[in-house]
Amino acid sequence: MVSGAHQGRLLALLSKLVRPQRALEIGTFTGYGTLCLAEGLAEGGTIDTIEPNDELYALQREFWGRSDYSERINLLAGKALPFLEGMEVDGRYELVFVDGDKTKTPDYVEHAWRLLSDGGLLIVDNVWWGGAGDPRNSEFPSDEARVLAHLNTQLQSDPRWETVVLPLRDGLTLCRKISA
Repeated sequence: MVSGAHQGRLLALLSKLVRPQRALEIGTFTGYGTLCLAEGLAEGGTIDTIEPNDELYALQREFWGRSDYSERINLLAGKALPFLEGMEVDGRYELVFVDGDKTKTPDYVEHAWRLLSDGGLLIVDNVWWGGAGDPRNSEFPSDEARVLAHLNTQLQSDPRWETVVLPLRDGLTLCRKISA
C-alpha cells in the first residue's frame, strides 16, 4: 500500500516542478508519500495530509520527525470528506495527491477541482487497481475497480482537466486544472 521508491521519486519531482506553497494529500498511510511531496514545497510551504487511521499516527510522526520537513506537515486526523467539505477557500492548494478510500475517489477529485488553483496539479494513485480498473474491462471484480474504471474514463473526457495516465506501479493519473 505504500508508494514505491520509483513512485516516490516521481512524486518528489512533480512537487519540485510545481513548487507548491500549499499541498494536500488525501490518504497518508505511513507518510512516505507526504515526505516525497514535501521535498518540492516552496519556501515556507506546507502540506496538509488527511488520514483516518489513528493506529498510523505515531508511525507517521516518527518518520516525519526524522526529516527536515516535520514542521511543514499538518496531519488532519479523521475521514477525508468531512475535512474537504469544510474547506471553504477555493484555490488554496497548488497540488493535491489522492491516495485514500478508492470508492470515494470521485468525490475527492470533485473537491480537488474546487480546492486547486488554476493550473494546479492533481495526482490520483492506484487508478489501475491491479489491472481491474482498466476501463476496457467488461466486468469488474470489486466496487473499487468499477469506480476507478469509470473515473479513468471520466477524467479523460472532462474539459476541466488536462489528463494523462501513467502506467507506473498500479497506475497514476496526472491532471492539470484548466482555468475555471
